[in-house]
Amino acid sequence: MVTTAQALAQTLKAWGVKRVFGVPGGSVLTVLEALNQEGIEFVLVKHENNGALMASAHAQLTGSPGVCLATGGPGTINLINGLTHAYLDRAPLLVITGQFSESTIPLITHQRLDQRQLLAPVVKWSAQVDGKNVHGVIEKALRIAVSQRPGPVHVDLAGDVAASPVKGTFSHGKYSVQSPGGPADPAECQRASELLQKSKRPVILAGLGVLWDKAHDALLELVDKLKCPVMVTPKAKGVIPADHPQFAGVFGLGMAVDDLLLDVLRQGDLIVTVGYEPVEVVGSWYRPWPEGAPVIHIDGLPNIDGFYRAEAELVGNIGSSLKALLPKIHPSSGDWQGRAGLLRRELRQRFEESIPSSPTGVSPYELILALGQALPRETLVTCDVGAHKILSSQVWPTFEPGAFLVSNGLSTMGFSLPAAIAAKLHDPQRPLVCLTGDGGLGMVLGELETAVRLGLGFPIILFVDGSLSLIKVKQEEKEYAPLGVDFGTPDWAGIASSFGARGVKADSIETCLKETLDAIDGQRLTLIEAKIDPREYRKQM
Repeated sequence: MVTTAQALAQTLKAWGVKRVFGVPGGSVLTVLEALNQEGIEFVLVKHENNGALMASAHAQLTGSPGVCLATGGPGTINLINGLTHAYLDRAPLLVITGQFSESTIPLITHQRLDQRQLLAPVVKWSAQVDGKNVHGVIEKALRIAVSQRPGPVHVDLAGDVAASPVKGTFSHGKYSVQSPGGPADPAECQRASELLQKSKRPVILAGLGVLWDKAHDALLELVDKLKCPVMVTPKAKGVIPADHPQFAGVFGLGMAVDDLLLDVLRQGDLIVTVGYEPVEVVGSWYRPWPEGAPVIHIDGLPNIDGFYRAEAELVGNIGSSLKALLPKIHPSSGDWQGRAGLLRRELRQRFEESIPSSPTGVSPYELILALGQALPRETLVTCDVGAHKILSSQVWPTFEPGAFLVSNGLSTMGFSLPAAIAAKLHDPQRPLVCLTGDGGLGMVLGELETAVRLGLGFPIILFVDGSLSLIKVKQEEKEYAPLGVDFGTPDWAGIASSFGARGVKADSIETCLKETLDAIDGQRLTLIEAKIDPREYRKQM
């Protein structure tokens, strides 16, 4: 006899799922045992939200659905933030929640919730699983999760149903996350080619879609022929290497230096958006399009957000569409070919001007710059949300697609440590560094134990300033009192040691570098407590 829970686990295994993140409860114990029987690892976390963040990071690293598990009631409620991150950051995710049996629900009040309705706003699809539909529902859920635009899906499974036998048989398939294999409509490709041929100062804006379609090689081919500035969103960092002569910077961060990037965009006579959607950006970048400059939209989906008007829409596989444009394009004008390099120098000068003349702690800018220069080129970075995220997104040099993980569409604090755990589980040999602030780490502190228990080693750079500095800067701009933003600074290094990690205090960039390089070999989890001077944030934001 095959139970419903076993059929679920078998379907996950057929899709290549190797681990599931979550917190168990009585209603999902049968599922937990079925996962174990299929050799699927269950990763116990301290909070369901963090399990969803780990599953999302796994999905963004692999392109395959991440999976998380929670019991009914409070376990399901705790998932909402992590699921919303997956929803807005386009991560394919399957969440499995326990539930009461249909016969029990009318008679019980304890922990009873309409979980499907509760999660409906932050998932693409939701269904109830039973012994008659389990194969088809799980297969359909996974396919919906990876289809354009990728995102989370939800299935509810009652405890008694999980242990009941299934009816019928089902053959498993596999679905690719990529958009259709061919290029866009030939007429649209022709229109885009004509616009490119007329252009002397094109600018490319590349977004997350380039990663999902694995179109970075085709993008580089286009850039090498056009020789024009390329700006990327934070999640698209690495689709063009940071040392490429046409890499111009990261846009949409809401920084003081945004005006420099916007100036380049306004100087251009053609804007080419590649895999870009407005959920990835903030502030003035929502509507930066200069009047008169045509836009070419290249993506797996039409320009449905409507934040700009596109003269040509190339809807199809991004890589195939880019390659269709190559034969008829020519380089941009000579002076425009060096505009990206000039912009990078201007950006660096602005950041250097933000450093206080008499620092009272480590400079966040200089620390991020020094770490980026010292660590191996293939280093994977997980970055939390806050002032250091905005700075790191612009300054940290990323050379490979998908090597900079951050919560951007939702921008939820507490992302970095769970993401680092998932990343290290996925690829234990790859150098990894976790960047986080004391505000964000405080929200997920218990996951230090998770990392230690799993035997994971990587450096955590903790930016300590005892404040929610990004919010504090905004209060100062409005001439408000700094209410609700400052907090105490415990012995973070000592706390890390109490969890079984190595905790060290660093009062200089040199110490931070030494400790990070010592920990990058992955032998032991190391938290490096760096007291920073947050005053430079005031000039950067």
